[in-house]
This record gives sequence, structure tokens and C-alpha cells, in this order.
Amino acid sequence: MTVFLACPRHMDVFQVIDIKQKIENLLPSVPVTTSKEDFEQNFTECGSWDNWIDRVVKGRSYLTQKDNYQMVILSDKILGRATMSIVKGFLGKKKQVKYFDIDQNKLINVSSVEELDGENWQGGWTAVLAA
Repeated sequence: MTVFLACPRHMDVFQVIDIKQKIENLLPSVPVTTSKEDFEQNFTECGSWDNWIDRVVKGRSYLTQKDNYQMVILSDKILGRATMSIVKGFLGKKKQVKYFDIDQNKLINVSSVEELDGENWQGGWTAVLAA
């Protein structure tokens, strides 16, 4: 299994590192790639936001023929357009979507996405946590 850790673009780099380390402790031996890491490595080749989102959701390894990511973990319940699209894509493909509750140090299932303000591309959606 490989994990895509979705963090807001404005999040402090040290906070991203802290969250990544906590998730790696919860999921030992599971590779975790942050959204920033994947973006910096692959966005230019993808050429557009939609192509990059598609790569995160549907991309497969040429060598293993497995999906690049089997799970997305959200570091924040408030989502921008790109993260919302990734979450909807994962849910549509029946892949795991989790929210990392840093206060409780646990992963919570995400059941859907709710629109708050579709014109706000940086925070117009929220993750709905499973009951």
C-alpha cells in the first residue's frame, strides 16, 4: 500500500513533516508521499491541474501495474478544489479516504465531500467523516 498525504499548499513545512512522521508511525512500513512532494515531482510532466489530479487518482506504476496510491489521508477537513477532486476520485474508485485527527492521533474514514462555496477554490469544500 502507498499513501498520498493531502496537505494544504499554505501549510507550514514543519507541520507537514510532523504530520507525515505521525502517520508513518501509525502505518509502519507504508510509504507516505505528501501532496507537495508529488506535485513538485510530477506536475510539470502532467501539464495541468486536471492531469495531475488524474495521475494521483488513477496513475499506475509501469513496473508493478499497481495504483500509485491506494489511500489518501487528509491533514485538514477543509478542502480546496484539487484535494476535493482527488477525494471524489478515490471515493469513486472505492479507494480508502481517511482524515488524520492530529489531536487524537488516529485515522477516521471519510464518507463524502460537501460543498461550502464552489467559488472558493482554496477552501470551498469539507470532508464528511463517517459516523
